[in-house]
Amino acid sequence: WKADPPTTPSRVAEIFTPTGAGAGFRPVASMTHPRMYHSTALLLPDGRVVVAGGADGNDNEPTLAWPAGWPSALRWSAGALNRKERESHRPPYIFKGTRPTITDVTRAGASTRQVPYGSSFVVTTPQAADIAVVVLMRPGAATHHTDTEQRYVPLTFTRSGNDLTVAMLPAAQAATAPPGYYLLWIVDNQQRPCERALFVHVP
Repeated sequence: WKADPPTTPSRVAEIFTPTGAGAGFRPVASMTHPRMYHSTALLLPDGRVVVAGGADGNDNEPTLAWPAGWPSALRWSAGALNRKERESHRPPYIFKGTRPTITDVTRAGASTRQVPYGSSFVVTTPQAADIAVVVLMRPGAATHHTDTEQRYVPLTFTRSGNDLTVAMLPAAQAATAPPGYYLLWIVDNQQRPCERALFVHVP
């Protein structure tokens, strides 16, 4: 982006499908405001994506009254407008009917939010028979509109009644899922993610 000549930023969100039917980018809803330099987009636990911030080179910060008696040497150029509002996008999967729910996460029979490397844990859900994917998603950590932290870590699982017994990666694969906090998602065979992902900790 640049202020002179002014740019025409795209406000259209896109969904990327890496492989299979419909692979590639497809446009969805448009944002109200441009989101450019220093913007962020984060996946929320309920499946929405929040977008916020962004410096807009086509507009300027308002000029504020300078306090009487302050030295003129402290003046600064207001520069590009820094967006101070947020918007949330509701992807199409939110409107595809009832989404699965996670009742609890347990390990060795006790409720937990810790999933150590090499362990197995149980995700209880009334929709266990329909679950196609169990996945860890690293929370976003964006700077300068680039998110180097987001990662998608699929896990293997087996079913028994309302329980999914999930295998956490071994310590030898810690580079794939470094220690820290993750959103635990279950996704059904209609590609609907759970109504609310749970934060779990990989110690």
